[in-house]
Amino acid sequence: FIRSWRDHNARFMVVTHRHELEIVQPFTTDPNEAIEALRSLRLTDASVDERDREQEKIQADIRRADKNPHHTASAQKQVQSDIFSKINNFAKDEGFALVESLAAMRRMFTSLTGLPGSKHVIYVSNGLPMALAAELLHRYAGLGYSGSYGAHGSQAYSRNRANQYQVVAQAANSQNISIHTIDATGTATPRSQLGESDSRRRASAIMVDRKNRQAPLKLLSEETGGFTIVDTDDFSGELDRLRSALVAHYTLRYKPSSESTDTVHHMDVQLREGLDLATVFNRTLVNKSPETRFHDRVTSGLFADVDDNPLGISVTAAEPIAATTDRWQAVIEVQIPVPSLRMERDGDEYVAHAAHFVAIRNRDTGSTDTQRQQHTFRLATEDYDAHGDEHFPSYLRLLIQAGE
Repeated sequence: FIRSWRDHNARFMVVTHRHELEIVQPFTTDPNEAIEALRSLRLTDASVDERDREQEKIQADIRRADKNPHHTASAQKQVQSDIFSKINNFAKDEGFALVESLAAMRRMFTSLTGLPGSKHVIYVSNGLPMALAAELLHRYAGLGYSGSYGAHGSQAYSRNRANQYQVVAQAANSQNISIHTIDATGTATPRSQLGESDSRRRASAIMVDRKNRQAPLKLLSEETGGFTIVDTDDFSGELDRLRSALVAHYTLRYKPSSESTDTVHHMDVQLREGLDLATVFNRTLVNKSPETRFHDRVTSGLFADVDDNPLGISVTAAEPIAATTDRWQAVIEVQIPVPSLRMERDGDEYVAHAAHFVAIRNRDTGSTDTQRQQHTFRLATEDYDAHGDEHFPSYLRLLIQAGE
């Protein structure tokens, strides 16, 4: 997929996450660097996730309860309560893991903020849960315990998580990002033998889990104008189809009105009747204010090299000075050429105003923070001709935490 990409100006970045977002390969125009980064992921030792082991233990408890039912109501109720308590705890852990995954995804979108052109994220995983602990709850219900859901308060963990994925899709649309999702589990399906009720229930639960974990992948793709690749082992063929769709597409443009605030537009594309075609498009478009665009452009410089400097600005940073035990003061000098500023006459002076956006990124967590500082530059009228080709200095004093 990467090696056969024809656009030599395309930039690739490889990102992974377990507990924190990790940029394995920063943006590069060299396909070989991106390929080597992907290969390094493939060679990483894969360990069984702790949640997978816990899920297997609960499944074993359910199977034992199904094969060896207790004769007394009190004993049966105790087994029921113990199993459901474990499912509840599992759902909580899965919910925490989901929050981490979605937060990492949004931080990844931040790394693409402000970059020009079309942006695409290819998200490869074994799926994301639409409802927490769906497979375990399905197996639990097969024991005839479904009536106890309300008593144990399971709705708090089994409810649909669509709203959380909608927020992620909106974040992607706000950055003009299309998400293409791939379910890496392929077409693996459980085998069940006719007449074996336990095997059939197990197969049914696994299919419930598969649909549950594929639903968010489809939602994220559909809402952001992307493609979904599921239920296939022919990943090469599907990626060829994806590449063809990315290369050959229609671009619809319009000139938005000048707005001082961000405005969200809902999009809908319809074709003439009789055309045997499917439409894939971003569901929303965000018309950003100039300040938001500047903010985004500065943030993108933390992840991708800035190729141009049309204003001729120079920046120098002094060594940070310890301010407290865990805070440092960084002084940054910014030199702006006078001709790069829009100076207007105000009495005996020429005056210009400029906003400085300063962004910082934590290398370990990928989190970013941006500050905006306003500066005013003045030049006496009689000095303009003599100093019109010089630079205005400005100084930024930032209080930062220790780290990288």
